[in-house]
Amino acid sequence: MTATSASKKILIADPSSESRRSLGNLLRGKGLEVIEASDGSKALSEALLHHPDLLLLDLSAGLLSPDRLVRILRTNPNTMGVPILFLSDKEQGVPGFLPGVDEFLRRPFQEEEILLRIQRILFPDLIPGGQGFPRFGAFESLPAKCEFLPPEDIARLKSRMEEMGPFGDGKAGRIVLFLPDPFFLEGVVTALGRFREFEADGAFFALRRKDGFPLGKFGKIRVGEENALLLYAFPYLQSVSPVWYAIAPRPVGIIAFLKDEVSSSLDGLLAVSDYTRGADARAVLAVMGKTFTNFGLGKNTLRLFQSRVEKLGCSLKVQEMEQLSPEEIRDAVECVVRQFLEGEGI
Repeated sequence: MTATSASKKILIADPSSESRRSLGNLLRGKGLEVIEASDGSKALSEALLHHPDLLLLDLSAGLLSPDRLVRILRTNPNTMGVPILFLSDKEQGVPGFLPGVDEFLRRPFQEEEILLRIQRILFPDLIPGGQGFPRFGAFESLPAKCEFLPPEDIARLKSRMEEMGPFGDGKAGRIVLFLPDPFFLEGVVTALGRFREFEADGAFFALRRKDGFPLGKFGKIRVGEENALLLYAFPYLQSVSPVWYAIAPRPVGIIAFLKDEVSSSLDGLLAVSDYTRGADARAVLAVMGKTFTNFGLGKNTLRLFQSRVEKLGCSLKVQEMEQLSPEEIRDAVECVVRQFLEGEGI
């Protein structure tokens, strides 16, 4: 860890001693100085005394409410510039939230996810190799790279792509990922970065607004010397669906990452199902948390989504999980590729 990292101070304001201890140990292990506070009042005192570089504020903190704490910090000249990473176990409005400065992260989250958020806030210039996406910690500590597919499957994939003919940007297939929120992209890139063949699109990340939803080609997976699987990210917004058809026609696979709130975005999901019409994609994978189907609307939405996809000649596979991990993201991409190789639905 660099000296720059070690000089940064993070104040954790969380009423849970277990959570403070876990987060504190994680961040100290990355060379960061950590200050802990059990409530909003103590957090205010520590912030005024130590001037932290970042405040991790759990929205359940008491005594001094989070919104009151934020108002005081933002009016004090010594703390008004401190960015805040708000933590909560549910989606909710955050009074005093500054877009482009603050971040919001919903529990439960993985260590890798919160480290990425902290990296983006505190070390925005640490972009290794000009790839345009953040990493946290030393390069040497990253997991070892692995191959995307065995050589025999890569050969089959090249053959299938050559049968399809050129797309206008070489012999390339397209995989489209529909993401439920803009912060999900960092997790996807980190997960796919484990593949030796993955390359992030430097121009995409250089031009992307920090608080904007990802829209377009964010990377590729090389398939031999001349071929590639181009990777696109889009939001569940029917208003931007014309862009899907314009810049990513005929995808070979579609992965729809769902979460609870998406159950209320029926128009968006129906637009996604229409997008499969006339596409080469016969594999559509919906990946969701187990809580999604605990709500009647979630079940009905999923049933309608599945029916529409099947009527358009594709098959929908539904994969439930407790919490999305890098391995499961990689497995999702591999899943649609293997179904494309088989040339049939799931």
